[in-house]
Amino acid sequence: MHHQRVLALDATGTRELRLPPAGAEVVPGTRWGAFDRFFTPAFWATRAWLDEPAGRFNEYRLGNTLIEETAACILGGHGIPAEVGLAAFDRVRGLGLLAAPMDADRLERVLAAPLVVGQRSVRYRFARQKARFVAESINTLAAMAALPRGDRALREVLMSLPGVGPKTASWITRNWRGSDEVAIIDIHILRACIAAGVFPVGASPTAAYFPLERKFLDFAHGLGCRPSVLDNVIWQTMRKIGHLLPANVAESQSTRPRPHTRRYVATPAISGSMHTLVEAIRPPSAAGEGGQAPPWPRRCTAPPTGVGVKAREATAAGRLAFTPTADRWQLNSPVGGNQGVRPVEGPSSGPSTKACGEPISCGSDLSMVASPESH
Repeated sequence: MHHQRVLALDATGTRELRLPPAGAEVVPGTRWGAFDRFFTPAFWATRAWLDEPAGRFNEYRLGNTLIEETAACILGGHGIPAEVGLAAFDRVRGLGLLAAPMDADRLERVLAAPLVVGQRSVRYRFARQKARFVAESINTLAAMAALPRGDRALREVLMSLPGVGPKTASWITRNWRGSDEVAIIDIHILRACIAAGVFPVGASPTAAYFPLERKFLDFAHGLGCRPSVLDNVIWQTMRKIGHLLPANVAESQSTRPRPHTRRYVATPAISGSMHTLVEAIRPPSAAGEGGQAPPWPRRCTAPPTGVGVKAREATAAGRLAFTPTADRWQLNSPVGGNQGVRPVEGPSSGPSTKACGEPISCGSDLSMVASPESH
């Protein structure tokens, strides 16, 4: 087994991340997996690392005071889409209602009125129940003389508020204090951690929140990430690509066998507008026929002219792969199967080469991933 190497090009120049071999364990019983496979531990470590210069995942707060933060998290809790919860919070705060003593009846009337989210008019669910929870919580917090200094102690206090369980209390604590002592185990974190092999199949935060939280914190430390940042990275990313998970999330991406072939794969640059070049390498000891080292990482094979693969055809799950044995380039259909992308093939007549580090000509919204299929 050999280490994985990830290179990123951004405004600051070239950065490099070295990860353990795909078969190594990040925590007992969980392998790192390949960084170029969605939902593996190595994928999440790479995703967090890629964003370090921008620091977008280090920003958590929704409110300007603990009372506002508590209201925002209660309004956006279980069963409420994030955009709807934020719209409700913005309305309530804009009307100056987040101050004690708070009137639950007035808050209910405000929440019951239709909200505008994007171009749609939506109704806020559970207006009466949430109004009571928010009003009682704010009145209770306002009456407290002081709050505990410890993050977990603060969470215990928050869990005593009406309608606030471990997840919401952890959410408030993480947001307000940037805490790395708690974790927000919601549906996105749950599915991602089951897929990565961190949580067992059938894991339930309702039945075992704190044991799962401990597993997540250990997982984050194993990756070398702050738990608060990793939580946010997974949540933000899963909202965009979580639908790509197989129906049976128990089939861990990190333990799937990988064929001993090499291919160069173009995947969406989920790191934003930054063009990212990522590369996994094997040393000369992993030589091919005749004991000769493979041509990478010094050289990367570019798509042959005339294949006609266009960037707009490579949707969220498109993959452009070159299989040397089949002598063809192919854009595979998305995992989700609903983007309408058809396979595109073309014969390879003397494929051209580019120095490693040059992106293939597939459009500005793609990045180049060059990796062998085994490590």
